[in-house]
Amino acid sequence: MRLSLGWGFGFGIAATLTLLAIGPWLIDLMTASPDVRVAARDYLVYAALASVIGTFAFTYDGIYIGPTWTRDMRNLMIVSLALYFAAWWLMRPLGNAGLWIAILLFFGSRGGPAGG
Repeated sequence: MRLSLGWGFGFGIAATLTLLAIGPWLIDLMTASPDVRVAARDYLVYAALASVIGTFAFTYDGIYIGPTWTRDMRNLMIVSLALYFAAWWLMRPLGNAGLWIAILLFFGSRGGPAGG
């Protein structure tokens, strides 16, 4: 388990750093609209962080699904979903940035409790 989490975290960091480094170029490649380019650059850091923060959530999905610990996974998802909705509600004044923060907290909460 530690080895797979270590590899996953390493690739997550690499993906995050790569997206931060070449993200603006990728955005320019995908759209010619100046408004879309500006908006995409504003939220690029959140999208990049999803790679590394999501590592924990998706690694534990595999750990739970492998031995068919569906009850534990369901309970973890219920708690994580409640945290997501609470974060989203509190972050609404931040607009789209608040939504990104809420989803990143959702990813983190899905992986956090399972690691203990």
